[in-house]
Amino acid sequence: MNHVPFTTPPAKQRGLATLVVALIIMVAVTLTVLFTAQTSILEERMAANETRMKQTTNAAQAGLELAVAFAQDGEDNVSEIFEHDRTLERPVFYRSAFISPDAVDEIPGCPDSPDDFPGVATALGQPDSLRNAGIWSCGWSDDQSARRGVTTTIRGAPSLADPPTNPLTTRGGVNTNGRARVFNAYNNLTIWSGQDLDVTGNPGNTFIRNQDHPPLRESDPLPDEPAQCGVGTVYVCTTDANMRGPDVITGDLQLSSLSDDDFFRNFMGQEPNSYRDNVVTQLDPDNIDGMTNEVIWMTGDADLNETVGDRDNPVVLVVEGDAQLRGNFELHGVLYVRGNLRASGTPTIYGASVIQGDTTDAGGTPYFVFDPVAASGAAELGARGAISGAWRDWTHWVNE
Repeated sequence: MNHVPFTTPPAKQRGLATLVVALIIMVAVTLTVLFTAQTSILEERMAANETRMKQTTNAAQAGLELAVAFAQDGEDNVSEIFEHDRTLERPVFYRSAFISPDAVDEIPGCPDSPDDFPGVATALGQPDSLRNAGIWSCGWSDDQSARRGVTTTIRGAPSLADPPTNPLTTRGGVNTNGRARVFNAYNNLTIWSGQDLDVTGNPGNTFIRNQDHPPLRESDPLPDEPAQCGVGTVYVCTTDANMRGPDVITGDLQLSSLSDDDFFRNFMGQEPNSYRDNVVTQLDPDNIDGMTNEVIWMTGDADLNETVGDRDNPVVLVVEGDAQLRGNFELHGVLYVRGNLRASGTPTIYGASVIQGDTTDAGGTPYFVFDPVAASGAAELGARGAISGAWRDWTHWVNE
């Protein structure tokens, strides 16, 4: 039997195989290193983008909250610009401004540079007041390569369920004596009471527009109050000690049958505690003299002898207890007294008064003058805040 002798592969073949295996391993290692490096770079970019996203979000929100807080503090400078530039503690930039509420849904993207923000914001238009306004806020990252914009709308809470349309409303009775006067040149209702009206003063105590005089527009200046009944003035006397005019409604069960809270809610729109906590802008201030555009709540009884509000910047003044009007007290807006009202001296209320208590005693020379401008203007003075659901967001990234 013939046998084939065993032979080993040539050395050159063994070297070639080793080289091929080594090359394959080196290629695999290289690909692994490249893939790992690419993944690391990608992760670094993602981490950097996330950091910038957080920076811009926090910065834009900070500007927004500053503007909301400014409005909630009762300020009314519609041209205010809020800004912050990069610092070691806060390495971001932001700018925020008040804009017309009509422009909130038409906001462009935030400008490349914070320095360009004021000009763009101004071009969007400013609100008439901070009772109803938009806010635009932009935040930039520390290197300004990323930016984010947010907007919202702020509005004053309604401070009245429905503005009164007559100068004096009371759940209880009314006693007008001396030279107390009640004026309404805009419609034919002066006193609306749930109980009796006792008129002892002369000459006349209630006045409405003389039918020979053309009707007044709400924007017209308030007519001068006559010292007494007479022909040739805007007003004509309708009720005095000897005569009860059609401008007076007394003994109305619709008013007298309401509970304290129901009566309050009927005129103010909320329960008393909720109103005090959510609508009032000035709680128990030390001094109300000269205040405008505020909803003021005074706990307990109040002795009033100040000037509060003006026709275009009225107030709502709520007295939790009894109110004493004396001296030259003057109020433009709406006075709401949860207790009884006593007036003496020469106080004047331009707008409307609502008395929840049992008695309204108007002596001396108090004037209750219906002013539709002051009364309606007082209806939107409540605490301002951002409107739920009004938030908008835009994001823009610049790749490095």
